[in-house]
Amino acid sequence: MDPLPLIVPVEPFHVQLLKSCERYGNDVALTDSETERSLTFRDVHLLSVRMATEFKKIGVEKGEIVLCALPNCLEYPLIFLGLAMNGAVLSGVPHDLKQYELSEYLRQTRSRFLVACKDQSELVQGLDHVKVIFAESLFDSLDNSDVPLPESDFVHDATIGPDSILLAPFSSGTTGTPKCALLTHENYSAATASLKAYSIYETKKYKFRVNGTFKNYTA
Repeated sequence: MDPLPLIVPVEPFHVQLLKSCERYGNDVALTDSETERSLTFRDVHLLSVRMATEFKKIGVEKGEIVLCALPNCLEYPLIFLGLAMNGAVLSGVPHDLKQYELSEYLRQTRSRFLVACKDQSELVQGLDHVKVIFAESLFDSLDNSDVPLPESDFVHDATIGPDSILLAPFSSGTTGTPKCALLTHENYSAATASLKAYSIYETKKYKFRVNGTFKNYTA
């Protein structure tokens, strides 16, 4: 069987997600299993724009990596989308990390910003050249906005393409110190497209077309 032609979107990955949020509107997008608090797709879209605006005010710039040391929470996807809208990169690290681990993550990423919880105040004391953003204050700023901010009001002044970095996860560290990997919008678009195609066609081989160029991929 010939490889199935699969076109990988060239628009930024976060734009694809935000368009899906517009499409599904008031359907539930996220639910906290402990508190049962939920966000609709419309909520995710609106709050992500507010998050992007807050990061822009703080001074987050395109291409820089922002460390995030939070537990799983409803706001995590909002942080991801808010950073992506600014062309910035999310690097998630464990909430219960130790001081030496944090120092290593900061060294590898050269991050100027760290999103943390107030219960980590002792951990983040004395960090030089790093601005600590406490999540509680950041989330309060989203809820306290008086007027809904439409997505069109956010100034998109960062040029973001398929090769722009989207996420910077760390490896598990099974062979030594965890290493930071840089993943692009194209990486995530291709992975998402392949998973969708695999679930539909149940084939093992695809041919991706990115910017008119075919790339072979074996699932």
